[in-house]
Amino acid sequence: MRANLSTRTAWNLHLVGGGVRHFATFLIVFVTGFSTLSSTSLVEAGVISNGGFESPLATGWTVIGTASSTLLTGATPTEGSQYAFLNTIVGDPSVPAIENALGLTSGTLTGAGAQGGAAIYQDVTLNAGETLSFDWRFLSQLSDNSTANDFAFWSLTPNGIPGGYTQLADTFDVGSDMVGTFTFSTSAFAKAEPSVSSGTYTLGFGVMNFGNNLDAYPSGLLIDNISISGSSPAAVPEPGTLAMLGISTLGFGMGYVRKRKKITGSTDPSKESMI
Repeated sequence: MRANLSTRTAWNLHLVGGGVRHFATFLIVFVTGFSTLSSTSLVEAGVISNGGFESPLATGWTVIGTASSTLLTGATPTEGSQYAFLNTIVGDPSVPAIENALGLTSGTLTGAGAQGGAAIYQDVTLNAGETLSFDWRFLSQLSDNSTANDFAFWSLTPNGIPGGYTQLADTFDVGSDMVGTFTFSTSAFAKAEPSVSSGTYTLGFGVMNFGNNLDAYPSGLLIDNISISGSSPAAVPEPGTLAMLGISTLGFGMGYVRKRKKITGSTDPSKESMI
């Protein structure tokens, strides 16, 4: 009887050990799968810092020249209570300095006749499927002036790769809509939703003084409601990866259940194979 008891005790310990081994295998598979899921399948949405300009402009943005978060008479923000206001005045920083800061190819602004201006920029990361959008309005003291055709622009240049800019408006696009001290402006905020590709970029906005560097006829640019949309705001696992992890987990679980049924259904430990 003592021998039989010892055999059964050893067999019970064997069962426990087998269960622990199966559980450990299951745990390793689950943790490995989850680690792979976390490292390869999570996509975080791009973020614009202070895209509504409700905080001081220096929060999230680098400023070149004269710019601030403010509110002007005659222009209502499209989001919140403020927008970014960029203004050309005497003593504007050099155009090459603006080109360099925004990652523009040297000579792109000077070649367009710019003599000075103001700009803001920040680095952003965009993912596949996301859309960049912003609202803008151009202001000027000049209208239809080819000899002093101030202009506003935006740019999105890949980090380390000089690129160009996209013009938003110039003095031939304004009407008699007064904003602040500016006699002319585009009639209202316009929304831009440019096509973009995934990558890390320098996002910039600027307003340039054309043909002179005097503040007798300044121009300005309002920017508001910059956002990135089209991707989940939180990290989201890809469905295929979740499915693979679930199938693997289910397979190990079912295998373990079958083993347990086979073992526990035996009345003679000597007739069962070791796991």
